[in-house]
Parts: sequence; C-alpha cells; structure tokens
Amino acid sequence: MIIVISGVMKTKDIALLFKGASFRTHDIRQYIISLLQKFEVALLWDSDNLLISSLLPTELDLIKNPALMRQVLVRLLFHDQ
Repeated sequence: MIIVISGVMKTKDIALLFKGASFRTHDIRQYIISLLQKFEVALLWDSDNLLISSLLPTELDLIKNPALMRQVLVRLLFHDQ
C-alpha cells in the first residue's frame, strides 16, 4: 500500500506502483522521480522522501491546525529510523 501522509511520500513506495514491470526497481524510481520533478508534481526532499505539492497542507490549514506541521516534520525527520 502506498502511503502519502500530509503530502509526504517515501521514495521506496514508487516501486509498488510498478510491481509487475520488467524494469529494475532503482531505474523506475529514478525515472519517475525525475518526471515528477520536471512537471512540478513532487519535489525530492531528501533521498528517502518526496513532497507531493498538491497534498501538502495549505497555509490556512496550518493556521487552523498547527499539529499538521508537526505531522509533516515528524514524517520527514523521524520516519523509518
């Protein structure tokens, strides 16, 4: 299952989209990430995380619910450690 929480997706989850493909996992990941960045659908935060721009909380969302920022930061900084 692919999980995107508050606009953050793990890069390793991209391989799940192409499970049955005859491509190597690393090749698919690099290719898809470059396409997502080219069309500004997602930005590579670090080697493990993608920021999905359309799913990130808006400024108004963060003002109404500051816990959303914490959720994004925790996902980026502490997930899978």
